[in-house]
Amino acid sequence: MTARRTRLDRYERGIVTHLSKRYGYTLSDARELVIAYLPVIEKLGRYDNSGDHADRLHQARRNGLTPELWLHRINMIDAGASRDASLRKAQLN
Repeated sequence: MTARRTRLDRYERGIVTHLSKRYGYTLSDARELVIAYLPVIEKLGRYDNSGDHADRLHQARRNGLTPELWLHRINMIDAGASRDASLRKAQLN
């Protein structure tokens, strides 16, 4: 079993703050939610502001979308995009 990182960086703490202020999570519950979804946050990248990520995490929890399922869906989309790119490249040759 791999150890989870528990110290949040500034961006991740921003997500915690938004979850608490926008959706009424306790700081402890918001922090646990962010820690659970860290692999998703890392996979999606940090292009959007922390408030946008807070909105997504809240929706995911509300809709029962686990981090594992979300990552699986992202990976399926990535695989499809790679396959499409390979097909386009093959057509050009």
